[in-house]
Amino acid sequence: MPTYIQKIDASDLSLGGAATRVLSAGTGTDTNFVSSPANGGGTLTYFFVTDAGTPNSDSWESGGSHTVEIEIDVGNASYTGQVRVGRCNSGGTILQQGSFTATQAMDVSRTFSPTAPTWTGAQEDCGNRYFIEFLVTNNNAHGSNSITVGVGTTANEVVTDITEDAGTCSAGFVTKFIIGRMGVIPVRV
Repeated sequence: MPTYIQKIDASDLSLGGAATRVLSAGTGTDTNFVSSPANGGGTLTYFFVTDAGTPNSDSWESGGSHTVEIEIDVGNASYTGQVRVGRCNSGGTILQQGSFTATQAMDVSRTFSPTAPTWTGAQEDCGNRYFIEFLVTNNNAHGSNSITVGVGTTANEVVTDITEDAGTCSAGFVTKFIIGRMGVIPVRV
């Protein structure tokens, strides 16, 4: 079960929304960003997507529960958040998305448990990338508000049920040469 961390770094893809950032293994810079949707129901969407070649799977597990931790450094009870998981191809075209979780108040850090969709087998490819989508809503009808979302630490983990390097995916192959009476013979290992 791979664990990824939400990072402040911009992704090489743009999936839309307010920003598309990196989702990768290992911690990064302990920092944050401010989210300020418009009053009275305004929303902003943030995507966090894995790097190229990750999770490197052609056998994505369907319908499993994932864990997404959203760290709130400065909260606001007038704000709510929802999360869903999805898959895009290596060029950033969104292929599939699960349903959004129930909303939670963004006054403190929260843990969400989005469910993966039934991944369509015809679209499974070793180059597909995993992402989370975080939707922030400002429910306050008056005044200017914001929340500050932390990123880069173990408080920003995303735990999936996708098996990395599953099926026929690999990083390539090695060719060795055997020298014998028959000459040089290349052997794929």
